[in-house]
Amino acid sequence: MSIDLTGIGNRNEYYTNHYFSTMFEDGASERIKQWTEESKNQETKTPWAMLRENAKQYYPIHDRYDRGQPHLTTANNIISMAAQYLESMGYGTVNSVTINVDDEFEISVFHEEVKSNKAPMLWAVLAYSRDKDRGIMETNILDFNAVNNDVLTLTDDNIEALATKLLFHTAEPPRFLIVIGIDTIVLIDRNKWNEKRYLEFDLQEIFSRHETTTLQAMSVLLHKDSLCPADGNALIDTLDEQSRKHASGVSQDLKYALRESIEILGNEVIYDLKTRQGKNLIEEPVDAARLTLECLRYMYRMLFVLFIEARPELGYAPINEQVYASGYSLESLRDIAESIRNDTEEVGEGFYLYETLSKLYELIYTGYPQKEAVYNRVKNLESVHNIFVIPPLKAHIFDPVYTPMLVNAKIRNSVMLRIIDLMSLTKSTGKKGSRRGRISYANLGINQMGAVYEALLSYRGFIAEQDLYEVKKAGDSFNELDVGYFVTAEELDQYTEEERVYIETEDNHCCKRANRICLLPQHFCCSDLPLPACPSFLSPYTDVLHRSRCHNKCRLCL
Repeated sequence: MSIDLTGIGNRNEYYTNHYFSTMFEDGASERIKQWTEESKNQETKTPWAMLRENAKQYYPIHDRYDRGQPHLTTANNIISMAAQYLESMGYGTVNSVTINVDDEFEISVFHEEVKSNKAPMLWAVLAYSRDKDRGIMETNILDFNAVNNDVLTLTDDNIEALATKLLFHTAEPPRFLIVIGIDTIVLIDRNKWNEKRYLEFDLQEIFSRHETTTLQAMSVLLHKDSLCPADGNALIDTLDEQSRKHASGVSQDLKYALRESIEILGNEVIYDLKTRQGKNLIEEPVDAARLTLECLRYMYRMLFVLFIEARPELGYAPINEQVYASGYSLESLRDIAESIRNDTEEVGEGFYLYETLSKLYELIYTGYPQKEAVYNRVKNLESVHNIFVIPPLKAHIFDPVYTPMLVNAKIRNSVMLRIIDLMSLTKSTGKKGSRRGRISYANLGINQMGAVYEALLSYRGFIAEQDLYEVKKAGDSFNELDVGYFVTAEELDQYTEEERVYIETEDNHCCKRANRICLLPQHFCCSDLPLPACPSFLSPYTDVLHRSRCHNKCRLCL
């Protein structure tokens, strides 16, 4: 059974969204299994079973709070429930302390966990606000000692400000801060608080659903064994390491996809200049640096749209409007690409995909409706049918002035299908039987997207003036994202097999290696032309290289 994380907020990506929604279950399963076995052997209750019992007491307290019970009564209920939550999470008897902050004021810490050297490892504080509409980070720390004397005392600063002071301005700060409110629990990690990343547990949502896997996930993330183990590494750190590795893998796949897409797009622009526009590329040579930059901008547009369409909560792309979703969205083109992936010849020479994307980018840049009066009127309608609204995004990335060659070009469907496929699926492992998974942009985080963006900023393309072959230092592993070194066919004999770059193939009847090559734009051939003779150093292999030449004669190398 997959873990249901409904009610657990991964704020500002405490873990990467992709890892948390797809891979967290694998990291948590061993601890859940361990607790289950201990419960059977020792005849004790699991942490999630104890949380379920806490829920029974939470309901009447929450209902009375909703009906407007006195503030002091609510404060007493928070104290009572906090003690039960901590017991369920393995923290045992409450250990309260008072902490001096900057020698200016004191904070009542409801519970403290310490290391073997008595240095603080975790503090739990209580949160409350007289204003019910405030989120947990906007509430204040409750002085439970004052409440015991029938006085309601709250700090002047809110939780967000106090978390910074407690974690960075105290003499011996803890690693973790647990904040417990009437309806919410928050886990703050000092190592991640500089980016305001934290986990939030919506008690009303979690307890009302009675979903066992959600309570299990809550247990894994908040339990003493996960945060403050008696020995060994904290599980929270193991999960974090897995998250970083997974984020790196997905980001790396997108970097490869973008690099290859830029190459494909650049070659197609040159093909269009040569064939459809009738340009003489010898007399009017293409500026490779300018073309690279235009292709880079175009692919960043696609990456941006994929991200915002997958995040309707951002409130920009009207992906929930049927007209937009089916007629204009990039997501619909991903579905088209998937449905005809193995039958591209039927749509290969048309331009539908490129023209649809061009229209989409225009709508984003100019906004829709374009006239301000119409836009304002439609935007303020309570109910809109068969229409959508897009606010104008006047950014350079969508400004057609910055991509003149691509504006004038027409990119064939067969090429756009390859690009959309690259941006939709994870990179192949090259192993027989392996499958490429569909990338979920809804689960990709800002940090991952930023890493992909930055990785390609320094890339530059060139247009080869003769056949060039890629080489490397013997013993070095080949990486398409690294700087490439190319030599002519005449120079290739000076390089050993270990110094030549080969590409693995997945097809049994094809060669396992074939050289990457860059060719002149004027050397395009048609698929019905005879294949050239096989160079002697490729004779042990097959004609994969040659088949690729006839379909992709001009290469823009990165």
